[in-house]
Amino acid sequence: REITCCAFHPGGEEFATGGEDRLIRIWRMDGEAAQVLKGHKGAVRGVAYQPGAGHVLASVEGNVLFGSDNSLRLWDLRNPHAPPAVLKGHKRRANACSFNGTGELLVTAGNDNAVRLWRLDPSICFPLPPPEEGGGSTRALSQGWGEHSSHA
Repeated sequence: REITCCAFHPGGEEFATGGEDRLIRIWRMDGEAAQVLKGHKGAVRGVAYQPGAGHVLASVEGNVLFGSDNSLRLWDLRNPHAPPAVLKGHKRRANACSFNGTGELLVTAGNDNAVRLWRLDPSICFPLPPPEEGGGSTRALSQGWGEHSSHA
């Protein structure tokens, strides 16, 4: 299946790829797959590591036809078995994501002609607690620009 995106870890010791198979693979620099992240319903269109320690990986998904929720997912790489935080805002396929230099803001772009700016609250979002600790909440402020976007 087609690989659609890739990103280097901020420390340079690994990189991530996403693809049409709905999987994210974390690769070591020797070419060995270190981790596989599952959970997307559609093709992975973008991946980005949060600056700093790179413990958080953001990913976006979307299919042209159906089967996707067009979501942004935040993965806690220190706890690979924890489910990702799922944030929704795009009405159509999400195509790309990128963190700002501090890792407090994340921008996503989609086929809905919108760019969404997500302000992440690290005291709520990270680290994501394991399910056996009762879950937790994730908050993000989503601000959109474009003809189909709305302010949240």
